[in-house]
Amino acid sequence: MTRYTKITTFEPTLGRLENASQLADVQSVIEEFRDVFSVDHMVYHWVNSKCGRLGVGTYSGAWVSRYIQQSYIRIDPVVLGGFQRFHPVDWKDLDWSSKAARAFQADALEHGVGRQGLSIPIRGPKGQYALLRSVITLRMRHGRALSKRLGATLF
Repeated sequence: MTRYTKITTFEPTLGRLENASQLADVQSVIEEFRDVFSVDHMVYHWVNSKCGRLGVGTYSGAWVSRYIQQSYIRIDPVVLGGFQRFHPVDWKDLDWSSKAARAFQADALEHGVGRQGLSIPIRGPKGQYALLRSVITLRMRHGRALSKRLGATLF
């Protein structure tokens, strides 16, 4: 399969994402991507022009509430690492060494969020920032292989 073919396979879904007028529209596209890529979770979150945070995804409601309640966005290595990069980020390459990051990861695991993932930073022409993240709960070797395939499919 050529790179061109891979991208055109997703054109209808990407078109729905581009034309989305409500969060529910974006939610359905994220659920479709999760199913197409056979990952456990997929999340798309962004910061709007007024610094408001919005997002959609397939994490449990309990985890989303906990994440917001604990203000995890301030310490989440995936968000911080994605903000500092322009290319897809394999979570194994992020800094999880701080006490806060380890506590965050333990809490995430308790809520069913896996250790292995791939995040793709997205930037708009006026400094907008978003992050598309996929979570893979497989044995590490298989999770890394899937991360590479996912990244290769999208880019």
